[in-house]
Amino acid sequence: MSKLTLCILLIAFLLAGCTLKDSEKVETTTQRAEVVDTSIDSLRQLSLALNIPASNKDVWNVITSSKHAKTLGNMFVEGAWVESDWQLGSDVHFKFKPDKVISTGKITSLTEGRYIQVDYNFSGFAYTEKYSIFPKEDGSSLMIQAGPYGEDFADQKIVWKKWLNKARELSVSQ
Repeated sequence: MSKLTLCILLIAFLLAGCTLKDSEKVETTTQRAEVVDTSIDSLRQLSLALNIPASNKDVWNVITSSKHAKTLGNMFVEGAWVESDWQLGSDVHFKFKPDKVISTGKITSLTEGRYIQVDYNFSGFAYTEKYSIFPKEDGSSLMIQAGPYGEDFADQKIVWKKWLNKARELSVSQ
């Protein structure tokens, strides 16, 4: 299977998981969670942040734990997950059941407990995901920056909002 075919499959899988309306907020057991959207629409660069009433350590453990990988992956599409050892220079595999690698990125920047950058190359098309965790007085803030996206930009915002809220839910329950 060619890299272009895999890229098209990845986009289709991601779009299949889009079920929330862009304006929806997700209720959790602790309080209403609102995702702050500072995306640059003209560049198709996504930038979303969510306050989480949990420590940086709890949030980090959730987003890098194999224990939560399938739960978070299901926010994109049922049966998807990300697998990595979360070390600088390591591969990050986006997988789909049963154990098929759809795409592979590389961790190009890492600050333990605070920041991860994963760079992908889809047949010459560069795509980056950045995960940042900032301490706050009442917990943490988790920010996702990703892109660039194509025509599916608005749909990807919806999917990532679902992912952020699930990460919040899991972090709070640690």
